[in-house]
Amino acid sequence: MKKGKICCVPSVWPSLSVEEEIIDEGLDNCLWQLLKESSALMGIVNDITYESVQTLEGLFEQNPQLNSRLIVFVYPACRSNKRVLTEIMRLQDALAPRVKFKLSHSTTGASNCLCFTIDDKPHFLIGSQSVFDQASSEPSECSFIFRDNSLLINKWVDWFDYLWPKAFPLNEFTVDIPHLVPAGGSKEASNIWCQYIEKCYDQPSVLVRSQETGTKVTPDLNKGQIVVVSDSIQNKKPSEELSIKAAEPMIERLSQLYEIGVQVQFNKLSRIRPLDAPMKPAWFGVESLRKVGSISRKVGYRISVIDETVLKDLENKKSAGRRILNQMSYSLGDGQRWMPERVMPLFEAELERINQQAQHRLTELLRGNVDAYVKSHRVRVTKDANAQYEEFNPGQTLPSEIIDEILNDLKNRLSEATKGSFMPNLNYSKISFSMQSESKWNSQWGQPLVFLSSVAQYPRKALTDRFFLQGVKVDHKELLKFMNICDDYIFEISQWDLHDIAKAELNLIDKIESLDSDEYDKCWLLVYLMEGKTLKWVVAGEALLSESKDYDFWAKNMIESFGSDLNDRLEAMYDLCNDS
Repeated sequence: MKKGKICCVPSVWPSLSVEEEIIDEGLDNCLWQLLKESSALMGIVNDITYESVQTLEGLFEQNPQLNSRLIVFVYPACRSNKRVLTEIMRLQDALAPRVKFKLSHSTTGASNCLCFTIDDKPHFLIGSQSVFDQASSEPSECSFIFRDNSLLINKWVDWFDYLWPKAFPLNEFTVDIPHLVPAGGSKEASNIWCQYIEKCYDQPSVLVRSQETGTKVTPDLNKGQIVVVSDSIQNKKPSEELSIKAAEPMIERLSQLYEIGVQVQFNKLSRIRPLDAPMKPAWFGVESLRKVGSISRKVGYRISVIDETVLKDLENKKSAGRRILNQMSYSLGDGQRWMPERVMPLFEAELERINQQAQHRLTELLRGNVDAYVKSHRVRVTKDANAQYEEFNPGQTLPSEIIDEILNDLKNRLSEATKGSFMPNLNYSKISFSMQSESKWNSQWGQPLVFLSSVAQYPRKALTDRFFLQGVKVDHKELLKFMNICDDYIFEISQWDLHDIAKAELNLIDKIESLDSDEYDKCWLLVYLMEGKTLKWVVAGEALLSESKDYDFWAKNMIESFGSDLNDRLEAMYDLCNDS
């Protein structure tokens, strides 16, 4: 993949860039990258060619972990001739048992339908496009690439498992496909058809490379995307006539980012209880809550059979999950965290490490017998409880049944801790970004702003705060690599003053957040910062913003990327940042 291009789904294949021959790299970069990262591939393909087989062989060579089950559909006069099927059989024999093919037939051809898994997550490619050929020049052929939801994969597996045994094996008999050719025509018929096509192209309302209508397809080099620009009001695009609007670039960005991660929450119901136990104030003859006028007083008692230092260490480990989560995820708002999927194994490994440490410390303390340990502390617990009781009841002691209740509670808590986990269970949830109707209570861009700000701050805090990842024992370089979801430029540069640049940009992020401007525009400023487009604002070791006010650099990037409308708004924001 080209540096800086995020390979995301959903997508259309082949991409417009391939169709317009702006790039010429065979299989679309995004699809090829997805297949190279896959561990399993199954589905049906039709009209497979010799070149397709060579492409498949190259894929299996580049991805030796890929296992495949494909059904090749043939039909009369298809391009999958005996030579092609023989080559497929050779490939199958060479790569058995991880690669298997079968054959089936149809009368007019079948759609291509592939399912491939990346990190056990199913993806689909469905469409008429000949999947492993060079990108088709036929504009009528396209395929959709999308990630599965849990409902579709079950139905897909049932369907393919039903289809697979009904297909016939690939062998020397089944590859002997009849050499049929499409029905021939006459030269006269060919000329008539060519004349018809030329006549169609001569019509002024038809787009022939968009020359007649003034509509042109151009590459947007800033975003690596293709933009269709209409220069003629009279020749509206169909989407304009039907008022079907494409998603704004920021919405598309956020949707792609959310797709590669999950919202993470701890399941509070799975937490083990504190290892010390509460004691009812009523046992001591005290009201738990006393209020006089506007003043209130709350009284609480807790007791433990564990040494204070050890108890503090165990409780710190029990509460370490939230700290680790904050260190290995991004904020979506108060108490809401989002984590890249590639970070999840690192996060879970870190939780497991802390849990094992706590369990080991507790096992050493209890020596495998909770009941004996608690009983050995009965005298101390009784003494401490009575000391508190005598404050309000001089010369008296607590009834023995209350002491028994306290010790039973402590024993149950310790038993639960030995059998359970110090780390609560996790809940992973997929989230998506969609625009809702505006209201006085709905902040359309509030969460994206918090999210992007957190993403931008993360590497800069890691560079400037030596305590930022303190206590996290995973490989910090690997963690930072997986946390880099926006291709942040700061991960790629190695300057002696990088620390100062990161510190200055943290100040810049604070200024962006505090600007009196639209949250949408602030989101773009954060994106530009991560792309390095605001780098000239930063003067390492000196002022936050460049005193030279390099407006030409700023305006040039704004205009090239998004046109003058957004640039007008961002120009005002630039001035606010520079003046504040």
